[in-house]
Amino acid sequence: MNLQQLNSIGSGAYFPIQLTTFLGSDNKPQQVPKMVPDTYTDETTGETIQKVDKDGNLMYKPEYNEDGTMVMVDKIGWYMLYGDIKLIKQNIIAILTYQIGQRFRQEYFGSRTWECIEEPNTQVLAFLVRDFIKTGISNWEPRIKALDTFVQRESDKLYIKLHFMVDNSKSVEELNFQYTI
Repeated sequence: MNLQQLNSIGSGAYFPIQLTTFLGSDNKPQQVPKMVPDTYTDETTGETIQKVDKDGNLMYKPEYNEDGTMVMVDKIGWYMLYGDIKLIKQNIIAILTYQIGQRFRQEYFGSRTWECIEEPNTQVLAFLVRDFIKTGISNWEPRIKALDTFVQRESDKLYIKLHFMVDNSKSVEELNFQYTI
């Protein structure tokens, strides 16, 4: 059994995020106060009850040591994995491959480029494909910025060349993709 899978959402090429410790600028785990339920004891029943705010949300308070200092713990949260360029390219291919509404339980995942496959080879087609690709990428791949999209159609094939830049990087990457009708 792979217990690491319990700490991640998504796997493979589809936008994995992972439960990880947040590192500060000094590359050490950032410390935050440990929060514990804020409770009170019901005087009639003697039962311990957790406090709620006016909206019904459970309330928490910092936990303290015997000496009065707050108990500190590592900050942990769900953070996107920043993998290598191969992972990002796989993600883009997945966006281009899926039609919106095709993926089970992620009905809005994908792009609308499939709508253009059988349209006439005009400037409007090239514009629509570029627009659908940029929209799909901006919705589903926040780690990159699409720079240029070149579209060419030859008989039963639609060729796409995408130039993009990965966040926190100055390098421009290229992805070639094709649809065959």
